[in-house]
Amino acid sequence: YALPLSYARSCCKQRRSAYKDHSVGRCKPKIDTVNMQSSNEQSAEEAIYAWLNLKGFSYEMFEHDATPTIADALRIKGDLPRGHSKSLLLTEKDGSLTLVTLRGEIRADLKKLAKSVGAKRFSFAPEKRMIDVLKVRPGTLSTLALINDLDREIRRVVLDSPLLNEPLIWCHPLRNTASVGLSPEALTEFAKTHGPSLVTCDLEGLPDSC
Repeated sequence: YALPLSYARSCCKQRRSAYKDHSVGRCKPKIDTVNMQSSNEQSAEEAIYAWLNLKGFSYEMFEHDATPTIADALRIKGDLPRGHSKSLLLTEKDGSLTLVTLRGEIRADLKKLAKSVGAKRFSFAPEKRMIDVLKVRPGTLSTLALINDLDREIRRVVLDSPLLNEPLIWCHPLRNTASVGLSPEALTEFAKTHGPSLVTCDLEGLPDSC
């Protein structure tokens, strides 16, 4: 996937922001002095855009201020259309991991979710495990972090089915200073390519089995 970002920009649409303090309209990821990315993190982000281009998926890129808090995220959310997502890294008693991506405005019932996907019990994975496996920290997690799961430690990926009805799904590209808008087809194909088994389910009205 080692294509230059100049190539990745060819399929990227730019979104303008109403906020004057946002750095917007650039497809090339910005490197800030507060949240400096390592060379490995930059390469992983480049690999995401290169994969999207190789597969022929267009996307929108929105550079913005960091969103370390819920209040910051809500401020950015107001400047984007529908399709906001959030992701959770869950673990079972045996240490196996499940990556869940759902609509940003709903809460997941972990007990019901575990039952629906055939797990015994879910709890939130420790921050260190997230960093070790997916090379991201809380607040930057998304389905796109699967690009870093080279050892395939994620056991399953769960996508919220109503989220897949949105024209674009917005998620972080391994950092919280940008949001990428992907088509449902692009996100689903990315999850299938870089992850293990994929489960789609309505995570607000969870059935007994997905």
